[in-house]
Amino acid sequence: MSRPLRVFVSAGEASGDAILGKTLARLRAESPDLELAGLGGPRAEAEGLKPLFPISRTAFNGAGDAMVRGLFALRLWFAAARTMRDFRPDLALLVDYPGLNLRLARLARSLGIPVHYIAPPQTWAYRHPARKLRKARTALAGCSVQALYAFEAEAWRVPGLAVTQGHFQDTVTPVLTKDGPIALCPGSRLPVLKRNLPAWLRLLDAAGLPQDAPLDVIVPPFLEEKAGRLVRRHAAGRAASHLRVRCDAAAALARAPRALAFPGTITLELARNRVPTLVLALLDPLTYSLGKRLLAGRSLALPNLILGETIFPEWAGPLPGPDAEVFRSLWDGLRDGSVPSLAWEGRLAFLEARLGRGDGASVAVAACLETLRPRALRTLRPF
Repeated sequence: MSRPLRVFVSAGEASGDAILGKTLARLRAESPDLELAGLGGPRAEAEGLKPLFPISRTAFNGAGDAMVRGLFALRLWFAAARTMRDFRPDLALLVDYPGLNLRLARLARSLGIPVHYIAPPQTWAYRHPARKLRKARTALAGCSVQALYAFEAEAWRVPGLAVTQGHFQDTVTPVLTKDGPIALCPGSRLPVLKRNLPAWLRLLDAAGLPQDAPLDVIVPPFLEEKAGRLVRRHAAGRAASHLRVRCDAAAALARAPRALAFPGTITLELARNRVPTLVLALLDPLTYSLGKRLLAGRSLALPNLILGETIFPEWAGPLPGPDAEVFRSLWDGLRDGSVPSLAWEGRLAFLEARLGRGDGASVAVAACLETLRPRALRTLRPF
């Protein structure tokens, strides 16, 4: 008698949960009775996952946060490892989140469980990429690996790794008339949101942004309530009608005339939507100190890193952030249309080429099924 396909999943942050949710929706179309266990967020929950912990707890940010929550990190590892052993899955589907998922990949392979790992560590962003790449390749030996972007896929093509490429960025048709509110994108992790959003609002006031200028604060759904409380507490006289929290990022970004964003995948979406953006990262002191030593350069915005040039101005540092004069200069540059990416359609076409093939969910499902193929007879029978 056959049983449903069992998949252990792990995505610890909002961007990984979005990738996981899209992949599981496609995988369920192939195997409607799919059984899931592990870690994820609302997108994975919609596909039937009951996560071990809420994603608001698993989304760490920076070294300082990791140290403060060290005991929880250990609890997270032991819970995930125990679940993988007890669940006895046919496949481990791991997304990004290398601090935990590289260890889970090793455990899965030791238990004879096939692994498909989406979004392996972005070693190219670090000062010593070859060393970090070797460590990551060793951790993922024998796994199926899906690089998100074409420019990073070749580094993973070595014996012992089955490598595919497919990103999960939606198709974008830029809206030329930018008549919506300014977009504030303060990150998808609670510590980042708490640290950045209030400071950003103070800086915008110091830069002379009119009180009636409409602002959209864009966060994932699980942070909507917390963002709303921060907005009400730090609105500084702005009317509620002019300062809204939104979770529909695609619609908001399409018409945003300018944006303020924390580094992350959102900066790619802003570039592809032709939105002039100031990338501003207020970090805990320990993370900032380590980041200066570990990162390959000063760029944090993904479009700047991928293109090797600054199309979005950046500032990174600890609280309280840039002084009013520095921030006003950066922000006024966006208002005056001095961000070169808006006129450089050729550079944006190059960016799209560097990203490579999309439709990442279809690529992932095909890779999962190929990974399972040698075990097909066993996975169709109960253990």
